[in-house]
Amino acid sequence: MSRARWAIFAYHTFGARALEALLAREEQVVAVVTHPDEPDEGDWFESVAEIARIHRLPLFTPPSPNLPAIVETLRALAADVILSVWYRRLLGSDPSRCPASRRSTFTAHCSPRTAAGRR
Repeated sequence: MSRARWAIFAYHTFGARALEALLAREEQVVAVVTHPDEPDEGDWFESVAEIARIHRLPLFTPPSPNLPAIVETLRALAADVILSVWYRRLLGSDPSRCPASRRSTFTAHCSPRTAAGRR
């Protein structure tokens, strides 16, 4: 059985750790979509973009993941799984414009209750 092809939409330390976990498992990451690192946000979180550059992964920092050029590029990369971790933009609700995966899409985000320390 062949390994899944992953596209990851990620930002912040949470996204960086998820990308590192995929790489540690030797998963095939075919695309990394993130936000440009913002100097005014400080340097207290890990950079998804830097990890992608170090590992020479295809890196995209579009203003929207739903731009036709991005959607088509990601479709051409034929990801089996899309993982979204702490990514700030919604992937398109119109299936014809959403970056498609061939198998599954997973999202991992902190809820306001978790962020406030409540259970």
